[in-house]
Amino acid sequence: MSPLSKRLLTALACLLLSAGCAGPKVLPLPGLVVTPGALDVPPPGDPYGHAETLKQRAVYLFSQAEVNQTDAQVLAFSDAVLIRGWQKWQTHGLKASDYDFSYPAKAQQRKIAFVAGGTASVLFRDEAGEHFADWATRDARNALVEHAYIVPGAHRASLANPAYRQHLIAYGKLQIDGGVDGLFFDEFNAAGYTGGKTWQFNGNEGYDDYFLADFNAFLAKKHPDFGAEEWAQRYGMHADNRIRDDVPLGDLTRNFNYRNYLARHGWANYPDEPKNPLAPVWGALIGNRSQAGAQDFRARAFDHYWREVVASLREYARQRYGKEILITSNGVFPYVDFNSFGLYEYNRDDKGKEVEWLPVVNGHLDGSRSYRRVFQQLYAYNREVAGDVPLVLFLDWPTAQMNAYYALSVAEKRDFWRIYAAEAYASGLYYAFHLKTAMPGEPTAQASGVLEFLKQLAGFYAAHAPLYAGARPLDTLVSTSVAQITATLTSSQKKTLLHLVNHNYQRGLLRQRQFTASFPYPEAPQRVTRHSPDAEGARPLAFRFADNTLTVEVDELEAYDLIVIE
Repeated sequence: MSPLSKRLLTALACLLLSAGCAGPKVLPLPGLVVTPGALDVPPPGDPYGHAETLKQRAVYLFSQAEVNQTDAQVLAFSDAVLIRGWQKWQTHGLKASDYDFSYPAKAQQRKIAFVAGGTASVLFRDEAGEHFADWATRDARNALVEHAYIVPGAHRASLANPAYRQHLIAYGKLQIDGGVDGLFFDEFNAAGYTGGKTWQFNGNEGYDDYFLADFNAFLAKKHPDFGAEEWAQRYGMHADNRIRDDVPLGDLTRNFNYRNYLARHGWANYPDEPKNPLAPVWGALIGNRSQAGAQDFRARAFDHYWREVVASLREYARQRYGKEILITSNGVFPYVDFNSFGLYEYNRDDKGKEVEWLPVVNGHLDGSRSYRRVFQQLYAYNREVAGDVPLVLFLDWPTAQMNAYYALSVAEKRDFWRIYAAEAYASGLYYAFHLKTAMPGEPTAQASGVLEFLKQLAGFYAAHAPLYAGARPLDTLVSTSVAQITATLTSSQKKTLLHLVNHNYQRGLLRQRQFTASFPYPEAPQRVTRHSPDAEGARPLAFRFADNTLTVEVDELEAYDLIVIE
């Protein structure tokens, strides 16, 4: 083959891979982890929130408008947190003039905390401009990965790239300047870098130069005494492609290059191949779900990248405006004021198994199904990762489960919120009442006929916010004299709260009357009072106490009773 033919074939391959043809570039300043051990040095600034905003809030709303629009539905509520009022998307939200900052001001007049934000990992060419090739991540063949199933032209950014993280920080600062109360960064860990349809979602993505440079630093720190022989024995590295201490770690031409390693072993199409000894060291991401205590490279690195972004924005708000901002993301992450847990299909939310978050049978609500066990698992998981911060569930979109919700009748939509919001609150979680998405043509709560109902239901939780905010689930088992009722105990303000959720459901709730709920209790209470969104006012309930067991006589349960024991 002639030299000219070789050059033509090389050029054609580069075009097909859309990855440029210069090969791996030498990074004069690799990713954030510039020296071995840098992961052990926290980024500057305090990443933790100190706002008082959430301490007496029990109502969360989901309504996403365009950055220059207002959702009037939101302004019908009060004393709430709007978890994602808008999102920077593509080029919309890169300039201050893109926004209508009168919207958060109007919400704040209603005592609604306005959380804004944007996508943290979806990237477009027109958004990045001349930086696109540098910011977009790659697969293990060094090729770009398009995610056209999201929208045509969508790619994932490299969160290992310091310049891209500064891009996130820059538009976050714009929104802080505009007066928002907080920021929601969607899919910060790039939904797990799945590889998309190009690679049948096998995880072949996130192998750009910045990640590789940071991986080199991680490996050098992990094995500081390794020489050529040890690298070869432990990981099968070749003498001409191994970690070296005499070459800058970001020099992917002369130091170790993980992409070249994968190609040489035949794993470039599937880097997570079980035979790959570096795969568990590199680590497997779970989209939007941080893994507490994980010590693999990507878990440690993403924790570091996230902390840098969060701390930078918190310190900006403190130093420039003297205020605390709320930070959240889609899923479960550390360093947040609250976590926003998107509910969607293909999840692994039940200890690795998928949860069908919208319970339907033949297109109708199956209100007999309980999520208490999974909710309790999520409560514990959130505390393990993020500490004592609220976990707020929301119906994520565009998803099949969101479409199933839209397909429910008006009565079934109301029953969904009556049953499952109650079960979330009873488990120490919150559920964001759904008002609208940013998808054209999707129905709003008002168009669906549930807005006034949601206002009424939210009013109940707002009125009882001191009981829900900071409530702690108790492990005590409760027995009821009728079936299909989830009975849960929480503790709040030196009171014990008994939550009863009715799952007797046949195309509608079947009201339960005259039954008992019994559980171990240390002493006879002074009073037992029933509160319910299904009835006006509070009323006392009869009870019996004997042999350290409290038996509450419940006269009526429609969907949810909150029984306060003092």
